[in-house]
Amino acid sequence: WAESVSVLLKYLIERRGYTVIKHVTLVNEPNGSFGNGNNVIDFSYYSDMYRVTSRKLEKDGIRNKVQLVGPDDSDDYSWFQNSLQSLDDVIDIYDSHNGRFGIDDVSPSYVELIRNWVLARTSVIRSKKKFLINEFGTNQIFNWGYCPPGCDVDTFDRGLFLAAFATEA
Repeated sequence: WAESVSVLLKYLIERRGYTVIKHVTLVNEPNGSFGNGNNVIDFSYYSDMYRVTSRKLEKDGIRNKVQLVGPDDSDDYSWFQNSLQSLDDVIDIYDSHNGRFGIDDVSPSYVELIRNWVLARTSVIRSKKKFLINEFGTNQIFNWGYCPPGCDVDTFDRGLFLAAFATEA
């Protein structure tokens, strides 16, 4: 894994001259999908992968050219906390995903819910590193019965919902 990531980044940055590659996330939503050799979600395996990849990027002379972003969890506060405790010396920018708020949260308290969600993460980052919300969505804007996350992605009301998050939270 580390070899593949490093070779690709080195090729794109140094050989192809790409200047837009500044950050890299190694695994999308690892708390729901990152498995070890036995296909079991395993934080220690994930942590080792970040460390080994960071060392490989350093060895290949490109670690100073990209920042590692993580944990990229899918609204899993325990995974986020484990990353803070175990990987603060490796992760350069923290991030999380959130897609759980929806129709039941559209009220004056919605902004407070989002602020509390962000504060729960930013207040525990002792190293003054940045925190990003790399994915933010909704689980349902309309009361349509069952609606998987994003089923209303192309609606006007969802646009208003997300605009409220961007401007008020």
